[in-house]
Amino acid sequence: MRVPRTLFLLLAASGWLTLTVVQSAPGPVRLVASLTFLLLGPGFAVVAAIRPMLSRKGYVANPLEATALALALSVSLGVLVSETFFLLGRFEAADVLMVLAGLTTWAALWALVRDALGRRRSRRLAGRT
Repeated sequence: MRVPRTLFLLLAASGWLTLTVVQSAPGPVRLVASLTFLLLGPGFAVVAAIRPMLSRKGYVANPLEATALALALSVSLGVLVSETFFLLGRFEAADVLMVLAGLTTWAALWALVRDALGRRRSRRLAGRT
């Protein structure tokens, strides 16, 4: 099953949209937006980027498994980025969110490029038969 391209683009923009909401919205909206992104955004982007490598080996993850992996990856990336800022003595939540938004954008766009190359390859192979 192919993922629509718009979902990759929405995932790539999700961190930046969350950063905008966190800087301008009232308290409860900030909390919901930031927790949703921090718990799922970076992980889903990384899972989308590595999915083609897993499927080549004959492994297909179900949605619940992918969500659990995305949650674990998101929390791990959040801890790594936060700890780095703490060790540098420059921890600010907005900076952590910016780094995670950049990582999410990079991984989602990487997944989009890999998906487009896969579509091109499958069309080319279908034309040969």
